[in-house]
Amino acid sequence: MSIRKIIQEELKKIFESDYYDTTIGDDVKNYSNRYIGRGVTWYGSPEQMVVIHKDYVDFTPDNTFDGDKLEFLIDLIRNHDDNVEIECSYGSATVTAFQDILEEQQSVELGEFEMNYNGTTSAASIGDEELDNYIGSEDLYDSKLMELETYDDPDLYDMLNKNRFYLVYGKSNDYIMNLVNQLNEKSKEEIGEPLSPRDYEFIKVFMEVEGRIFELVKEGEGDIGTLRVTLGNGNHRVMGAIEAGEEYVCINLVEGDMVKFSEKIKELNYINRVMWNNGKRKKNHTRRT
Repeated sequence: MSIRKIIQEELKKIFESDYYDTTIGDDVKNYSNRYIGRGVTWYGSPEQMVVIHKDYVDFTPDNTFDGDKLEFLIDLIRNHDDNVEIECSYGSATVTAFQDILEEQQSVELGEFEMNYNGTTSAASIGDEELDNYIGSEDLYDSKLMELETYDDPDLYDMLNKNRFYLVYGKSNDYIMNLVNQLNEKSKEEIGEPLSPRDYEFIKVFMEVEGRIFELVKEGEGDIGTLRVTLGNGNHRVMGAIEAGEEYVCINLVEGDMVKFSEKIKELNYINRVMWNNGKRKKNHTRRT
């Protein structure tokens, strides 16, 4: 018997006696949908099972990981000749909005993301690294897109800084220009001169950046509108599968979320090309080599 085969047999014994079996019973399979992944075959509720990319799975921070248990599962998936069968964990869903990106990118820029979002693998993104930095920066001049721009009127800078993301929040360019005109009149009254060409160039760059953000939000780019799932149980199963190389994992959503996010789930299944047929996917999936 080869060394690899011996290792596989020993891992199987360990899992079957302590943690997991490589297969699940027909009592579960007969009432489940099936999704065949790279090294895992998932079984879940036909009414609640979703397939989701690993980047959109969040883990419950209070559910601590057993390191040995996790490592055993990872090794089992990687070394077993056939797919390891896993019953789906349960989780709840949310849809990413601009406010989520704002708060998470702010945590990134403050160096507090891992502490504030323990269990989340990466911060929600607008889909553009420079704009992520701009969104997360506490002040305009903290952002890479604005740090080299110059202005003359400090009141102008304060006004623009207070009105960041104005387009996303439903205000218009006319709203900003009205405030600019007020400052222009104030400048003429107080110092006898209007806002400078440098001030207007600063306004132009500011509005261009804000316009780029608005367009990405409107078009649903980056993580805007994506379905995220927070696990309620089964952290080891999902994390073990991801660490073993799975790009997509399966989770049973709580019933209320299936109704609440039904359109998003249909869209997600279309993107992932998930089509069930008597518990089997119609689309072939390439098995690992």
